[in-house]
Amino acid sequence: VGSGFAISGLDGAELRIATNYHVVADAVLEPDAFGIRIVALGGEPILTEILAADPIHDLAVLRVADLADHAKTENSISGLVLATEKPTVGEDIFALGNPFDVGLSVVPGVYNGELKKHFRPLIHFTGALNHGMSGGPAVNSRGQVIGINVAGAGNSVGFLVPATELASLISVVNETPARGAVREQFSDRLLAHSQALIDD
Repeated sequence: VGSGFAISGLDGAELRIATNYHVVADAVLEPDAFGIRIVALGGEPILTEILAADPIHDLAVLRVADLADHAKTENSISGLVLATEKPTVGEDIFALGNPFDVGLSVVPGVYNGELKKHFRPLIHFTGALNHGMSGGPAVNSRGQVIGINVAGAGNSVGFLVPATELASLISVVNETPARGAVREQFSDRLLAHSQALIDD
């Protein structure tokens, strides 16, 4: 069980959901054995498919292809907008998710900037992220997504993937991925990331 959120401002009628790669990894690696279902507030489980995944930044984008058959869910979901500007250090932000599968929770916290000594960009969030909140959005006071919940380290130390990394993944989403194509994307991403580390 994990969290996710609908993404607004995208072309096309299909609903897209953002989450963490580790939330859906089993379905990526073993698509014949695992499926992914989303449950909106007050809705029924809906089968989805993975459009793209980025294991380096722990992100995935899903598609709900048969949303027209789920009018109740369609009416209950509105997407969130990705922020185009970073918050200032000390700014209040709010993480949303489903901790321990108890239902939607909003966790207040503080933006402390991106980690300086890390092999991938992560935001330091002072707030209590718990199991099940992975993949949920962290928003600013205007309701714009500034990051995606990815890990908690206890004592109100949490980490978020910057929304810019999700925007980058969305920009290369294939609308009709062939079976197994998501796994095939990994090699190019891993090689490019390795080369960037070597160059640095």
